[in-house]
Amino acid sequence: MTLACTLYSKPGLQHLVVRLFLAYLLLSVLPSSLRAQEDTYHQNLRAELQSQYGITGGSWAFSPNVATTTSAMGGGTVIPVSGQPFSSARSLTVTTVPANPWNASMSLPTSASIASGDRLLLVFWARTESANGVSTATDSTRFGLAVFAFEKKSGNFRKDLNFEQRVVGGRWKRYVLPFTAGEAYPVAGAGLGFQLGFQQQTVQVGGVALLNFGQNPPVQLPTVSHSEYAGMEDSAPWRAEANERIDRYRKANLAVKVTSQRGQVLPDAQVTVEMIRHQYAFGTAINETLLSSFRTSAPNASTNATYESKLFNLDGKGHGFSELVFENGHKWVNWEFLSADSRQRRHNVVKALNSQGVRVRGHVLVWPGWGNSPADLRTKGTATPPDLAGLTTRMNDRVTSMLTQPDIKDIILDWDVINEPTGNVDIANTFRGSPGYSTGREVYVDIFKKAEQVNPAVKRYINEANVTNAYVKNDFYRQIVGEIVQGGGKVDGVGFQAHMRYLVPPTEMYQHFTDFHQLTNGGAVKITEYDNKTLGSPELEAKYLRDLLTITFSHPASEGFLMWGFWDGAHYAGRAPLFDRNWNLKPEGKPFIDLVFNEWWTPTTTLGTNSAGEAGLRGFKGDYKITVTRGGQQIVDTVRLDRDSTYLFALTVPTTIIRQPESASVVCVGAAVSVSVAAEGPVDSYQWYKDGVALTGVSSATTAALSLSAVGVEQQGNYTVVVNGVSSLTSTPFQLSVSAPADAPDAKSLTVTQGTPNVALSVSNCPGVVSWNGTDGEPSLPVSTTATGTFSFSVVCKTGLCVSPVTVATVAVLVPAPADRLSVHYRDGDNNQTSNNIIRPYLKLYNTGTTAVPYGEIAVRYWLTAENFAPMTNLSVYWAQIGTNKVRMKYVALPQPRQGALGYIEYSFDASAGELAAGGNSGEIQTGVAKQNWTNFNETDDYSFVAQSAYTQTERITVYRNNTLIWGTEPQPLTSVTALKVYSENKNGNPATNQISTHLKVANEGNVPVDYSGLTIRYWFTVEGDKPLVYTVDYAELGNANVKSQFGKQNRAGADTYLELSFAPALGQLQPGSTTGLIQQRINKGDWSPFNEADDHSYKAAGPLAENARITAYLNGTLVYGQEPTVSGARVGSSDGESALRVTVLGNPIVGDQIDVAVSGVEGQPLRLLVTDVQGQVVAEYQTERAASVERHQLSVSCKPAGMLLLQVSTNREKQTIKLLKP
Repeated sequence: MTLACTLYSKPGLQHLVVRLFLAYLLLSVLPSSLRAQEDTYHQNLRAELQSQYGITGGSWAFSPNVATTTSAMGGGTVIPVSGQPFSSARSLTVTTVPANPWNASMSLPTSASIASGDRLLLVFWARTESANGVSTATDSTRFGLAVFAFEKKSGNFRKDLNFEQRVVGGRWKRYVLPFTAGEAYPVAGAGLGFQLGFQQQTVQVGGVALLNFGQNPPVQLPTVSHSEYAGMEDSAPWRAEANERIDRYRKANLAVKVTSQRGQVLPDAQVTVEMIRHQYAFGTAINETLLSSFRTSAPNASTNATYESKLFNLDGKGHGFSELVFENGHKWVNWEFLSADSRQRRHNVVKALNSQGVRVRGHVLVWPGWGNSPADLRTKGTATPPDLAGLTTRMNDRVTSMLTQPDIKDIILDWDVINEPTGNVDIANTFRGSPGYSTGREVYVDIFKKAEQVNPAVKRYINEANVTNAYVKNDFYRQIVGEIVQGGGKVDGVGFQAHMRYLVPPTEMYQHFTDFHQLTNGGAVKITEYDNKTLGSPELEAKYLRDLLTITFSHPASEGFLMWGFWDGAHYAGRAPLFDRNWNLKPEGKPFIDLVFNEWWTPTTTLGTNSAGEAGLRGFKGDYKITVTRGGQQIVDTVRLDRDSTYLFALTVPTTIIRQPESASVVCVGAAVSVSVAAEGPVDSYQWYKDGVALTGVSSATTAALSLSAVGVEQQGNYTVVVNGVSSLTSTPFQLSVSAPADAPDAKSLTVTQGTPNVALSVSNCPGVVSWNGTDGEPSLPVSTTATGTFSFSVVCKTGLCVSPVTVATVAVLVPAPADRLSVHYRDGDNNQTSNNIIRPYLKLYNTGTTAVPYGEIAVRYWLTAENFAPMTNLSVYWAQIGTNKVRMKYVALPQPRQGALGYIEYSFDASAGELAAGGNSGEIQTGVAKQNWTNFNETDDYSFVAQSAYTQTERITVYRNNTLIWGTEPQPLTSVTALKVYSENKNGNPATNQISTHLKVANEGNVPVDYSGLTIRYWFTVEGDKPLVYTVDYAELGNANVKSQFGKQNRAGADTYLELSFAPALGQLQPGSTTGLIQQRINKGDWSPFNEADDHSYKAAGPLAENARITAYLNGTLVYGQEPTVSGARVGSSDGESALRVTVLGNPIVGDQIDVAVSGVEGQPLRLLVTDVQGQVVAEYQTERAASVERHQLSVSCKPAGMLLLQVSTNREKQTIKLLKP
């Protein structure tokens, strides 16, 4: 049973009613004399015992009255208590720590006699008010230290209950402890003692009650756990941290490399890795006299045999402890008492354990108290004056003797040099005050130095009990260790005995380890004598062992965890952690087995070596059995993994040929031949032979692979190789046959007319198989003549495996000459001047057909673009051999743009010109093309233009007969692109002026014309007042009367008004590559009051004519250019007054064949990127419905040659066009 520790801090009304009711029932059945003595506290306690556990009856061994009990208690003072089930308590303050903890105590004698064997139940409450000068009200983690003992008051002071506990700080905690009386006690012959002399502290005790149930309690008395500890939860954060450290510090990478005896790596070997024992010291103290190696004859007692077998087989799989220590065999008093034979037997045990891979540590060289040292040391130390020299000699002799024992000095390499110095102070006190020994503890430095001098290989530990249980002892231990280190003694390790009287939290233990590790400048730590003396349940003891073992194993400075006995039958208190007297595994032992031999154990694993002959794994550090097997060979060895390591295993491998050469090969003259052998095991050399004669003059003849290049017939024969190693082996033969190829086929090329029947290529000199274009066939190959062109055929002759040289035969299929085959010859009559106001195409027509063609049926088209378009009215025929008046010219605009052409000049001929004779030409036709306003052309992008001064045939000028194309290639149609751009020039140097003088020009940078009737332009500004506005056109190239204006009102950011310009429909169209020309205009108010242009949306500071995306353009009411101001109050994505759309081209001219463009300022809007050439042909395109904050793209233009390209970036609100140059 487990009794909950109710705090009674604020009992509820319901609980109180229940207790009073149960108390009433109890009082009704108890004798009236007993009822009269019990106070409310004792009545409620009886009621709770009955309600929770069914416990009734029992007599009080202390007074059943709190006030009486508190008053009768000796030591301390009585204090009032509120808010608890008892009204008074006893408080004791320890100001000076006494020599013995019982020198500061409180006690309460029994008020009734007790018989031997009586079962009793003790109940009391305790709390700590302060610890080591710190109030628990300030620091609730502080705790008191106490021993609660029920003991006899005389004689042997027998203790039937002896319970050491940390007393919680601040709050009251109830303790319920059942026990059995070991003998009969008269009234006041025994009692309860509270020993508090462990540290400076104030501890309070109240509510003490003791029920005696006699020999036969009505029910089993409850066993209550008072040993809870911080961090015991399964979800405690320290667990994950500890597991990570275990993986980092307790594991290493183990690699096995397998080779032959001569270092040749061996793949596909089988490697089995089996863990034998831990490197970490998982161990126990033992009674060495129970081992067979101690006795001269085999053991007779089965218990002893079981004891010994368990040391090496704890888990039933042959895995046992990795380190042991003699419980008493090496202690000073015992050792000097032993005979030489008994000492040798203990040496034999050490050697036997070592031979089985189990380490033994030494315990102990010096135990510096009279009670734990030979009697003569007390005599020397208590003499007047003390015999310090004699003590020194005895201690030096002890250290020297134990560390130089011939049989064990090289085996026991881990000794407790000094044991329990905090409580064993006799030797130090004896030296205190003598020269060089101010505290006397300087003698510990001497002992450590002596140990290092005698046997430097020994790891020197200091060992102490219960260090983690008391602040004072912990601090004193730190002081002692620090003094030894500062005095020059080398402390290699600090031992914590860990006889747990209460359960120290794992994280607190970890901090102790870290503190002492640092104090010793990197020394090791070790749990040396673990057992559990608490009154916790078996389940709690198991949990704590799991947690203490885990936190200890995880600390990088920890070297071991040893128990002070593992079997109840050989344990000083009969409470060993692992096995009971009948060798049943105890609950506390299960986590030890599970962790040490399962969770922290590398499972046996079989691996195969890779191509480098290696196999490996990551495992726990320790000893491993490695078994390597390959091809019937096996090596078994034991290795120690204490860091990342690679172990080399060399198998004795015979020399063998594991792959023979191929048996035969037939090749042709000139072929390359390679033949090889594969050998395993030691190989010293290779030698190839041909027909039994060693090959010479061939570099590969002494390698595993023979290579022959461009073989001839003379090299055919039988080849073998001799492999020399452990023995000489000859391979099976390789027969090489060499044949000569046939001559090249005699196929002849043909030239035929399209449609010629029964055409075939043929070969007549092939003695084997004819192969046409890689396909074996007949000597004759039929060839189709339906398509024109020249067709190539590769033909070889195959004889066996040999192939003749290649013959290439062609069949040229020609088009029959048409009856009316016309063509154009052209030269530039303007001497290659491409940028002036006239184009001079000079032409000649040729008739290469067989019949004459009437001139009246012929038309010729010259394809061009007309930049800065004006009516193409200046079309002239300067001279024509057939007659100037026989040639007519007109300009035709294209309804859809084409590559390099927005229109064409069409030449036609009067019927009176007669016919163009077969085989004749028209003679020269010299013409000129100019615009009405004589502005310049740019001929470089015209489809039909070729910069050449001599007549040359061209297909870019097309010829038609009766409107059917009979010569040349028309330019390809292009995607229509509408692209307008507005330029402005501010003529005001000061934005504060009485008129807005911004000149405008609109450019068509697309490839289709724009109707003036649908074009409007808006200039956005603020009026600053309500005066009427006046608009004036000072000059417009289009004509002042053709520019119309009106003012509109809209409440926008940076604008409350806009000027809208429109154009007279009579203007027709704004052609591609053309502009409106400059529109010089002004806006003023009727009273000529000033404007403030600085905050106007469309305003640009004074400067030359430049693009202005804050002036917007519309076609038929749809925005096609620029950025409108946002609605007043809306936020825009830019802050500099410019367009939100930002386009950055990384590299202009373009680098390579990609345009690298970044677009920002249009997040969330639809976005389109369009690349065209200047004729509007689409080159690349990208679209998205929702643009990111930055759109970065690379657009390929690899399909376009050098020249000008246009990049259009557009959203629903604005558009930008950027000219790019591809070099």
